Amino acid sequence: MTKQNTPFIFQRAFNGEWDLTYTGSDPDIVIPAGLIPETNQPVSIRLHTKNDSVTSVSFPKDVANVWMPTFYADRHLSHFEVDPENQHLSSSDGVLFGDAGKTLLKVPALREGEYRVPEGVERIGQGAFSNSRLTKIILPDSLTEIPDYTFTGCHALRSVTIPAGVKELPFNTFSGTENLEEFSFSGDTDVVYHYSNRDLPKEMENWISGESWDDVPECYLLACLKRYPSVKKYLRRFLAAASRGDRREIYDWLFSMKPLSEPPAGRFKIRSLSETEAEIASYSGEEEMITIPERIGEKAVVSVGTGAFRRNDSCVRIVVPEGVRSIGRNAFSDCISLQEVVLPDTCEEIGSAAFSGCKSLTQIILPPQITVIAEKTFFDCVSLKKLDLPQGLLHIKNAALKNCAHLKELTLPDSLLTLGSESLYHCGFNHGPKTEDSWGYTVNDFAVPAGVEKLSNAKDGLFARYPAAAELFGVFEYKIRLLVAEGSVAHRFAQKHGIPYRISGGPDSRTER
Repeated sequence: MTKQNTPFIFQRAFNGEWDLTYTGSDPDIVIPAGLIPETNQPVSIRLHTKNDSVTSVSFPKDVANVWMPTFYADRHLSHFEVDPENQHLSSSDGVLFGDAGKTLLKVPALREGEYRVPEGVERIGQGAFSNSRLTKIILPDSLTEIPDYTFTGCHALRSVTIPAGVKELPFNTFSGTENLEEFSFSGDTDVVYHYSNRDLPKEMENWISGESWDDVPECYLLACLKRYPSVKKYLRRFLAAASRGDRREIYDWLFSMKPLSEPPAGRFKIRSLSETEAEIASYSGEEEMITIPERIGEKAVVSVGTGAFRRNDSCVRIVVPEGVRSIGRNAFSDCISLQEVVLPDTCEEIGSAAFSGCKSLTQIILPPQITVIAEKTFFDCVSLKKLDLPQGLLHIKNAALKNCAHLKELTLPDSLLTLGSESLYHCGFNHGPKTEDSWGYTVNDFAVPAGVEKLSNAKDGLFARYPAAAELFGVFEYKIRLLVAEGSVAHRFAQKHGIPYRISGGPDSRTER
């Protein structure tokens, strides 16, 4: 329903509210009195517009409340005005208040520097500070309620303290405040997480390491961790995450909680393979440095069995002795603290997912006799930056290196025959570095040997694609350019799947689709 001769469209919304959409182009929105004739009493509205140059909004006396989180054109707002006869809304120094001054509804985004919320304000409206340019916000002792996403997009914000009267604070209140430097709680505020107890530790780990979509500032996360009831239970995982994410303050605080005494020596269980040989069946212990013995009892250790060290969150470095010929499936998977693995030259086989989920792994040298990198061997090894492949390597199986996001240095050997589905997906070399004068990632060259006979592009693809441009929402493109031999399987693969390529030693070739 639209009121005649006005640039507004309005319709009923939830709980007796009205959706009010401004369709005009004037940067100064003036909402006329009596806009909604169906009611003879003050109304609550949800304000919308596609005009992204709005600088001010004026409210008549018959608007009792306004819902601002739906008002996405707030980046140029300088002030609000309210009819003096309005008994519900008010404006002070251009800031919008509701509920007779007890609720702060919106601070204009163009406000800069420091802002002190007036004493007497009890609630902050959702999105009240979104996209603000303020560097410091001082909250009053009278405040009792701060909703989620209140400070979303406050990229300039450096300092804030939560008053003691606020009993609960949604964790995502400070989403998008990555430059926050000073944060504290004045009282016993409980942090409310919107995750189940089962998933929360993993989410916390991702926030600490910076592997989450949300960029959580360190000072805020540290303050929340100090109130997190299960810190000691997940101490090693959180320490590993802090190390990966270079969260020095968080790491130091977590490290201060580590036991001072060294843990007792761990215990190995073996499985007999013959009268003279055995494999490691399992390990129990909390040692950080583990050296597997060459012999246990009368038997030589020749294998590390399936899942033998799986989910060990203590081990930082492990040495596998000479004489070991194979590493079993999932042998070290999800060893979240594991940074370095020393493998012997005698090792001929590494099973699938052997190091999957070892997110802290940075150092490993593959033995020269390895000819196959099995499925998911290094899946999600996000800290691995360099991997030297054996010169006799023949096959890289499905998802073998998938999500090695920081793996920048990888050279495929001339001996290679096959690349499995998703085997190189979302590795660091899938794109070039970010630059200040470009959107997203730049292009990176990657050579595929002429002798490769098969490349698979099933599921997510062999290589990942990335956002094409800021203004092209949902459009993705390859940021990798393959260096291929003319007429090779890799050449035809690039043409078929629309991957940029260049003939080795020749000029750039236009991608064929």
